[in-house]
Amino acid sequence: MGRYIRRMYFWREVSKLPVQSFKKVLDAGCSSGQYSIEFAQRFPQIEVYGVDIRAPRPNGLIPLNCRLGQGNLLNLKESLQYDFIWCIDVLEHIPDNEIIIRNLTEALLYGGFLYLHIPYDRPGKRIFPEKWFLRFNEWAEKEHLGKQRPLNEWATIMREAGLKVISAEWTFGFWGELTWEVDRLTDDYPIMKTILSPVLRFMANLTLNQSGSEKRGNVLVIGQKYKQ
Repeated sequence: MGRYIRRMYFWREVSKLPVQSFKKVLDAGCSSGQYSIEFAQRFPQIEVYGVDIRAPRPNGLIPLNCRLGQGNLLNLKESLQYDFIWCIDVLEHIPDNEIIIRNLTEALLYGGFLYLHIPYDRPGKRIFPEKWFLRFNEWAEKEHLGKQRPLNEWATIMREAGLKVISAEWTFGFWGELTWEVDRLTDDYPIMKTILSPVLRFMANLTLNQSGSEKRGNVLVIGQKYKQ
């Protein structure tokens, strides 16, 4: 359900961008390439590139206008290449992750857009008892090596990199957090997860109509590279 919610936010914001003028875009930290493939299918006139630290293993066919490859965002050396770059729930896995923002900004064309989404985990965030999420917390302690910052800090980093922040908000909020938690708590009960699926999707859809907060929210910031 977390992926479902992040996807809703992404496509909501994409609908506000001048996508018809885009020629080349980058999925920075594409994992299996889900977003890359869907973007390429929706916009066959745009070249879509996806890169991840591990070789992507896509599910299904890759459109002709989509390429997926392996690479390290810390070593990204591209300049003035992309109209739009998105980086969704990636930076929490990377130490010194502010370097990524500078690299991605350099890779943008002037006037191009950077979409950033990243979790913000903090004590007291959970609605249900924290002890119910020990397995997830153990995984996150090993995987989330990058510093997680509140919304205003990420916005400042993007401005310092040369971006004009055009949108900044807390995502998920109460309903998104509740949806995510119930989804996690039913991981070992697939029948229960299936039964609850319509309810979880309904709750997930409520997230777009209610702002999150620092207490129960994740970070979404969109910046535009200053035009020359």
